[in-house]
Amino acid sequence: MGSLHDWTRLALQGAFFGMVMALSTGPRKAPDGSKTGWSWADVVSSAMAGLFFGIGVTFHSRALHPPLVFILLLAVGGAFAVARLAPPKPPSIDKSPYRQ
Repeated sequence: MGSLHDWTRLALQGAFFGMVMALSTGPRKAPDGSKTGWSWADVVSSAMAGLFFGIGVTFHSRALHPPLVFILLLAVGGAFAVARLAPPKPPSIDKSPYRQ
């Protein structure tokens, strides 16, 4: 399963990759151009991608052994689930005075 050093390395590399990925996308913008803030889906998918990256970089081919493969599959499945559940765009804000 790896030593404490391996798991510390996994956490640091995964956190770094997840933060870089989250910061590269930035906060979402509404259709009118205003910033709506960070989406929960962006945060979760960045964390799952960081976990996947950290496991792959730290354990290499050992990641395909039974205890780690379950964590790897959960990370990949979580990232796909978030991608399917998250709305593609934030809800639009209609500022029209003629809205009914």
